[in-house]
Amino acid sequence: MPKKPVAGNVTVGRVRVRLREDVWELAWTDGERRVRRSGPRDRGDAVALAALVDRALTARRAGLGGKHPDEVVAEAMGRPVVNPDREMHELTVREAMRRAIQTGSQARDKRVLVLDAGLFMRWLAADGGAEYWREVRPSHVAAYLASLPEGMSQWRKLARMKVLRLVARYWAREAPEVFRDVTAGVRVPVGRAQKEPVALTGDQARELLGALEVRRPVLAAVYALAIGAGLRILEAASIRLADVDFGKGLVTVADVSWHAVKTAASRRTVPVAPYCLAVVRRYVEGLGVTPAPGAALFVTADGAVWRVGSLALAWARVRALVRERGIPDGFTPSECRATFATLARRGGVDSAVIDRALGHAGTSVRARHYDQVGMDELRKAAMAVDRAISSTNMAQAESNNSGA
Repeated sequence: MPKKPVAGNVTVGRVRVRLREDVWELAWTDGERRVRRSGPRDRGDAVALAALVDRALTARRAGLGGKHPDEVVAEAMGRPVVNPDREMHELTVREAMRRAIQTGSQARDKRVLVLDAGLFMRWLAADGGAEYWREVRPSHVAAYLASLPEGMSQWRKLARMKVLRLVARYWAREAPEVFRDVTAGVRVPVGRAQKEPVALTGDQARELLGALEVRRPVLAAVYALAIGAGLRILEAASIRLADVDFGKGLVTVADVSWHAVKTAASRRTVPVAPYCLAVVRRYVEGLGVTPAPGAALFVTADGAVWRVGSLALAWARVRALVRERGIPDGFTPSECRATFATLARRGGVDSAVIDRALGHAGTSVRARHYDQVGMDELRKAAMAVDRAISSTNMAQAESNNSGA
């Protein structure tokens, strides 16, 4: 039987030897990279191997060359010998981005990062001419950012840069002797002024909600709260069942553990357009299981609460569907609020009432302290939106409500 190792951690030069599940582990720092490798079961053999690894580290730091520490461990343990420096030189852009995203990002961000990484790799294959990550230069990053559409918002450009920064910093930290941070010093070009919001007409809003009710009922319910009550998309996606009063036709925006409201004025209770509230009601009835009052009413297919990234990914998946229903190309879910404000204003609602429904803080002393907007006035805004959405399809809306 193999000899059981005895306890007793020890440090040999720059290498620490410690017991991990019946084997001795060797740990050291190579540049800024922390390395851990499984060693022998015998403590004496592990200490001897640690001395060899320390000698290899000393030689590398002195610029004397020699074997890589990983090669020393692999030969001693009878494992396949792969020179990590050579492996890093042959690291493709695709593999570099995959490993960095998999290891260096949070789970909720991974899918969006993968999409943005794919866009960069497609551009690089067509125009960049770099196959390996060591070939990527700051000029590639700058050229990629410059190639983005001029009309793209600054926020989206920063999001495209996010994945490049993550990957570049990850590999500069993991293998500093081979890679550097190619995003250092590269600035995201300032885009044009924010484009005018694309507000939907009443007919378009009805088409959007109708298409999503068939394909993605959860998105239809979230967008319905944004269009029918003026909620921000993340506010709508973070609503709990207890926040919706179906009897009075009200929704309450409050702080929850997974989302904090933007400002104090954002904490509000506002009416919901009846047509949009019916969409939410049908979604709740279609769940089969009633969520707990304090739990999130809307969750992803994985059962997680909605985040900015998951909402963007969900919209990307249904964008082609809603375009077929006549939704303008420039429309995004964040403009559901613009739709609410536009339809309410066209219905003759005062701008102060619309601002209060949207959760805007008043900028003047009068607005902050003296203008009091009551629930009846807020309900006028919701009813103006409802008339715009359901006026040309009242019979269909009533049949849906009766069948719900």
